[in-house]
Amino acid sequence: MIFMNSTDRMTPQLMQDSDRSEVRDFIAQQWHAPFIVVKEKIYSPHECEGFLIRQDGRIAALITYQQQKDSILLLTVNKIESIEGIGTSLVLMLIDEARKRNVHRIWLTTTNDNLHAMWFYQRLGFRIATIYRDAMAEARKTLKPQIPEYGPNGLPIQDEIEMELVIKPYL
Repeated sequence: MIFMNSTDRMTPQLMQDSDRSEVRDFIAQQWHAPFIVVKEKIYSPHECEGFLIRQDGRIAALITYQQQKDSILLLTVNKIESIEGIGTSLVLMLIDEARKRNVHRIWLTTTNDNLHAMWFYQRLGFRIATIYRDAMAEARKTLKPQIPEYGPNGLPIQDEIEMELVIKPYL
């Protein structure tokens, strides 16, 4: 897959060991820390697998994930450039990767305030699987105090929402 903007081409690349330090810094900027919390567990996305897209030598978009037996946990999707379709393309790459690995489920969590993420993932076929009520207050107390009380849209960050996509084989 190749993406275009007005000045250059960008090609998704598999994250390499040489990228991990920069990915760690990128995650820290985007997530208030170099780690994230999913269902009361800490993950360091820079230590996991991922695809990234560079623009002018810097990370413009990133998806990180971890295979867990017969499923893939999608950890992060972030972009710093406003390139139409770049996040969708990264998720579609992950779906293709899941098929290659014969994995039948991709899952993720988001928070109740992140309406854009819920819309984005549902548009790609993900469905809400579980809602963990008040999980963010507990995570804030015990694992990651950097989690804000309120999201950018003013909604309180309270619940963790698990979403999943059942992967169907190619026809």
